[in-house]
Amino acid sequence: HNQLVEQVLRLVHYLVRFGYYANIEDIQVLLRPLLSVLDGRNDKPFEGAKERSPGAQKQYEEQGRFVHNPQNTAVVNAKHMAMEVLEVLFNFRFNIRLEVKEYCT
Repeated sequence: HNQLVEQVLRLVHYLVRFGYYANIEDIQVLLRPLLSVLDGRNDKPFEGAKERSPGAQKQYEEQGRFVHNPQNTAVVNAKHMAMEVLEVLFNFRFNIRLEVKEYCT
């Protein structure tokens, strides 16, 4: 599941980078899910973690998330990809502000 999220974010990264999401409204729609991926409260060690065991999610949140293993690597890679997308979005917004400022002067 986390590897799928990473790959979807990689596609979003390229879509943003090549101008598919070029207006401010589209960017605002993307920000909420990107920030949700970065928020550690949403991390799950595997798909359906809450359904498998009542204590599994709590144990993961308290200790398991800091252990180096393939599941955590997938979570970190997905978060890294979300940061890459955010970087492109922030650069895009910064460039728009520069263009507006240059146009006005």
